[in-house]
Amino acid sequence: MTGANWARVNELFHQALERPRDQRAAFLAQACGGDDTLRLELASLLEAHDEANDFIEQPVTRPADLAQAGIGPDIAGRTIGHYRLVRVLGAGGMGVVLLADDTKLGRQVALKALAPRFTTDPRRRERLRREARAAAALTHPGIATIYALEEFDDHVYIAGEYVPGETLRDELARGPLPAARVIDTA
Repeated sequence: MTGANWARVNELFHQALERPRDQRAAFLAQACGGDDTLRLELASLLEAHDEANDFIEQPVTRPADLAQAGIGPDIAGRTIGHYRLVRVLGAGGMGVVLLADDTKLGRQVALKALAPRFTTDPRRRERLRREARAAAALTHPGIATIYALEEFDDHVYIAGEYVPGETLRDELARGPLPAARVIDTA
């Protein structure tokens, strides 16, 4: 897709969003002037947008996510293998990331695990293993290092570099980022 094509798709997409959902198909049919490829592309983008709802506006960690993952406020001090748990760093649709002390190597790690409801799902377990192998194959200052792929009590964990700091959401909450910071982040 050329820059000019993308500009047109972007413009039509936003114009369609301004209309009620039940009027979008008629708008696309008229606006695309018989270009079925363009109309189908826009319809696909609108469908994805509608399905996504406001997922990006939701905080990464919600109490309900943590409760469903079996993680409560009493996590500090519990152990998983040779990792002593410190606190929850985040939770999402598939799992949870915990700050933990690696008692063997004497360092803090980010410990990623599947949510308990997925621990017996072989596809999700293999997906987490593939994620660990793929990330471990990469070396770059902008990518957290993977230290280990662990299995304890029939649960799979990725132990990786803990990088302290704030989320991009937190940074953006203070206002627009200076251009230099955007470039550095990108």
